[in-house]
Amino acid sequence: MQSHCANLMHAPTLWEVPHRAHSVQIVTAGHDAIDSRVLGPSSQLCHGEPRASSLELELELVSSFVPTQNCAIIENPLGHLTPEHLLRDVREFARTKRLDAHLGLLKKGAQIAKDPRCFEAVRGITESEKKALHDESYHLFRQPGGLYITIIVCCIGAAVQGWDQTGSNGANLDWPQAFGLNTKKNSNDVWILGLSPRWYIKKNRYNDAFKSLCRLRNSPLQAARDLYSIHAQVRLEEIMLGDGDIQTMRVSESEKHYASRARYFTRFIQLFTIARVRRATLATFVVMIAQQMCGINIMAFYSSTLFVDGGASIRTALLVSWGFGFINFAFAWPAIRTIDTFGRRALLLFTFPHMAWTLMATAFCFYIPNGSRAHLGLLAFFIYLFAAFYSPGEGPVPFTYSAEAFPLFHREVGMSLSVATNLFWAGILSVVFPRLKDVFGLTGSVAFFAGLSVLALLMIFLWVPETKQRTLEELDYICKL
Repeated sequence: MQSHCANLMHAPTLWEVPHRAHSVQIVTAGHDAIDSRVLGPSSQLCHGEPRASSLELELELVSSFVPTQNCAIIENPLGHLTPEHLLRDVREFARTKRLDAHLGLLKKGAQIAKDPRCFEAVRGITESEKKALHDESYHLFRQPGGLYITIIVCCIGAAVQGWDQTGSNGANLDWPQAFGLNTKKNSNDVWILGLSPRWYIKKNRYNDAFKSLCRLRNSPLQAARDLYSIHAQVRLEEIMLGDGDIQTMRVSESEKHYASRARYFTRFIQLFTIARVRRATLATFVVMIAQQMCGINIMAFYSSTLFVDGGASIRTALLVSWGFGFINFAFAWPAIRTIDTFGRRALLLFTFPHMAWTLMATAFCFYIPNGSRAHLGLLAFFIYLFAAFYSPGEGPVPFTYSAEAFPLFHREVGMSLSVATNLFWAGILSVVFPRLKDVFGLTGSVAFFAGLSVLALLMIFLWVPETKQRTLEELDYICKL
């Protein structure tokens, strides 16, 4: 394997064939026109001037675009570069970003980012670095403490949301007489976590981005690899999503183009105008709104009300609702493994039919007379069963899916829109359900969400592709179909 990789890294490519011009196609997002420009002979490009211009380096990187209709498929932004081109670009990157102190790490990291399978063939890599890269793939829980702290703090934030929902669940029993929640909280988590490497890169603070990555990776080499990989991908996506004028996209020392090209409103519009991003937007919209369609927040907001209407006392209703929360927590643990082995789409397609029939069974439980002991027991049983199917599927999948479906350039705005969609419809649901219950009755209102779960299953089948263990190139290929 090592010898194969070494040969692969030094194999001649089109760039190394003398006296052959290479045509580079720059695809302008949102336009049908394709601007084809011809670089000079590759022999001059490889062995000519020691320092290429910013325009030449960008044109070389843009060659990794593959045009399809009016969008572009982003391959590995480093995959088409020869070792000479790659190292030259790394030196230019280190010089312009004032990262010369980390040049050795960046060189090794860039070669690993170019072909991750052949990391053992990279010259100068140490045994400890090889072990860290190996553990990255084969030992899921061997992660640095900084990453665990980040995950724990995010989980605490999710738990705070759960506490708010639990509070509103119980308070709904006496609404509006006893509803004294105070949700104003001040957060200083930035002092614990720092800011994301992606944010630092957008602000042209590459040294801070490298320090942040070092906290989240097991070795400085992995941090250098990811820093350069993110930089190359962001640069390519900015070129692809620009206005077609490559001259305005030249990399300068001040990097002022980030402020002009990364305007939030522009990227928001592109969520709907660029085919590849639009399909990701549709898929994330479906998985997010499906979380509200499946009826989980009926239970999160109104389970105590349902149990009281089912004949339980207030104390019993609150205790049974606690059991619903515990089931939700316990059955989410299997998703840690199944979400990457069974798959996101497969989990949704498997769990939604079961959520639909358990909701329907819950609806029919209201036909049992209140005086029967089976009434509350069966009602709690089917609600618990519903939660057990929800937790490993529609519970964690929407947020995982939305975080990985968008290209880096649109990830912030895409994820923001996805979460806003989820919370907006959660708010609508919390306001509408009491009226829905008055109009349809308990059986009709719960059965209504069973029907919505079937509709959500159909939407997932049609518009949500699998993203399990997909690379960025594969996701781009999937989203163009």
